[in-house]
Amino acid sequence: VILPGPAPWGFRLSGGIDFNQPLVITRITPGSKAAAANLCPGDVILAIDGFGTESMTHADAQDRIKAAAHQLCLKIDRGETHLWSPQVSEDGKAHPFKINLESEPQDGNYFEHKHNIRPKPFVIPGRSRS
Repeated sequence: VILPGPAPWGFRLSGGIDFNQPLVITRITPGSKAAAANLCPGDVILAIDGFGTESMTHADAQDRIKAAAHQLCLKIDRGETHLWSPQVSEDGKAHPFKINLESEPQDGNYFEHKHNIRPKPFVIPGRSRS
């Protein structure tokens, strides 16, 4: 994947050999160069501008990315599975950068005993409140 420069590139990175984890994209900024290049959270970065990342620390990777001025070339490994997120639809089309967090309406009539609806203070039998 080649991102045209200059920075900002529009993604957040985690991992590195110092964390015993591969370098992974964790966030994509909506409307960014990374979003336009179809990068996704969960993509593993195998190389940055031709340099393999298997022995890079997190700081080394950041330095390589910051050093890219005219373009940033990333070799990506993308697993078959993607993280699911609920999509918001506007005008019948899924909106890629909005997530619906609204809860489903709930039915309050499922209580078998009406005494469970209102909270009551906790009182230990045999002890007086002070």
